[in-house]
Amino acid sequence: MDAAAEIEVKIQNTVRTTLQCLDDIWLKIGIGTDSRIDRLTAVDQHVSVLLDNMLIEEKANLARLQDTIKELRMELKKLCVDLDRQFSQPESDLSLLQLKEVLSKRVTELSVEKKDRMGKLQELHDDELVLCKKLKVPAKIVVIGSVPTLKQLEDFQQQVRNLESELSSRVKIFEKIKHDCLKLLKELDLEPESEFERDVICNEADAFVLSDVHMKDLKKYYDKLSMLKLQAKQTTDSLREEISTLWDQLCIAEMHREEFLRTNSGCNPQTCNALKDELRRCRQLRMESLSRLTEEAKEELKKFWELCYISRDQMEAFRPYYDDDVSEENLHLIDIEVCRLRGLYERKKNMFDKLKHRQQLWLRFLELEQSSVDPNRFNNRGGQLLKEANERSKLKKELPKVEKEITEEIKEWELATGSSFLIENMCIEDYIKKQWKDYKSDKENEKMIRQAQKVRQTEKETLYGSKTTITPLKRKLNPSAANNISVAPPKLRRILLESRQQMSATLSKGLSTPNKKDTACGQLKIPNTSTPNRPHTPSRRQTPSKPVFHLLL
Repeated sequence: MDAAAEIEVKIQNTVRTTLQCLDDIWLKIGIGTDSRIDRLTAVDQHVSVLLDNMLIEEKANLARLQDTIKELRMELKKLCVDLDRQFSQPESDLSLLQLKEVLSKRVTELSVEKKDRMGKLQELHDDELVLCKKLKVPAKIVVIGSVPTLKQLEDFQQQVRNLESELSSRVKIFEKIKHDCLKLLKELDLEPESEFERDVICNEADAFVLSDVHMKDLKKYYDKLSMLKLQAKQTTDSLREEISTLWDQLCIAEMHREEFLRTNSGCNPQTCNALKDELRRCRQLRMESLSRLTEEAKEELKKFWELCYISRDQMEAFRPYYDDDVSEENLHLIDIEVCRLRGLYERKKNMFDKLKHRQQLWLRFLELEQSSVDPNRFNNRGGQLLKEANERSKLKKELPKVEKEITEEIKEWELATGSSFLIENMCIEDYIKKQWKDYKSDKENEKMIRQAQKVRQTEKETLYGSKTTITPLKRKLNPSAANNISVAPPKLRRILLESRQQMSATLSKGLSTPNKKDTACGQLKIPNTSTPNRPHTPSRRQTPSKPVFHLLL
């Protein structure tokens, strides 16, 4: 038996016992049957009223509970809609109190979440208003009472983070530009002019409105100061360069130069005025030594002409160099030309150095080629001929590589500048080809000259015989004995006399009416002095005895 059944039995027993006690009391009192029935009826009515009241009260409680559950359901649905949540029905086997408890707990949780979202939205809205005020941009977060979704809150948070990042970036830019502007103002010795410029210099980033317009104006202000500094620097650099040139021309002491440059550094107006004063002073001194400076300028111009490979026509076209008139204008024109060529040389120094290197290699190559045909080259000792041959072979390989590099670099320069680079009125390729052509032509001419000399030598040897070198005698002969044939031995004296007579006769005959047959073959009949009595028989090529011709010559 469960508890409810036990309570029900207990109530029945209590009612039964109470009625029995009442009946006993009424019997003792002597109440009649009709009265007991009336009294029992009253008890029944009293119990019925009590139970009815209890029933009514419980029904009211049931109704209130059902209404509460209904309200909780409605509130829960609304919260789910506001919070973008899916509404889920509670379990169907729950009692009303359990259902109320579940719904109440769920409503409480969603209400807290709604409150948190609305609080976060308000916080983001307040942060955005502060940031937008500093950045001078319109706010995008609007609080209209509706609960934002999680996606909206995330977007709002990202928007605030972007504004914070933008503000931080602008603050850094402001501080950097302000620092640079202060530095430029100090260097230029200037003061801010407009109200905006004073706000930039005097205010901190927190007190400055970092709007788009102000940031653009800030950049313009910095660009303005930078341009002023650039112009001032260009002016002062130009003045210093001109003063330095005049100092070099006037041979100003180094101590004075260092002291002046140390005192007048920077590019502020005071420095600029001091540089102008020094320039006027130097110009006045230059006017007093104009003739000397003109000659020095011409020498320097001549040096840069050589360094930059200026052609003869270009040199002659610059008339101030050849003008004997000593004037400030003439010197100024020469200085301008020197500055132009100096700038050209400094910009393309690598190219000119390669040209110079190639010219040195070329001259060394010609020198080695010339020494290779020098008759006295065999008198050298220490392997000089082998060294020169190796160097000449190396130069033949290196020259084409260097010439190719120079040609490519000059072509790039011509394409970049749109002008032509000429050496002796020729482009670099034609100039190099001409040098090689002249070299080959000279080699061919030398070869032809050697061949002609060889032909003439052959003809001379054919006519007069070859000259040979005899080993010197250990004992010096008496000069008179060299011409006195009578001191020679009899056999040698006979040979000498016959050779001299026959040679004289042959030479006389050859000079007057040479034998056509012999001259056509380029040969000359020479007697065999070793056997004077034997008839002479000509051969294809016959040379006289070496000792005899040495003595005759």
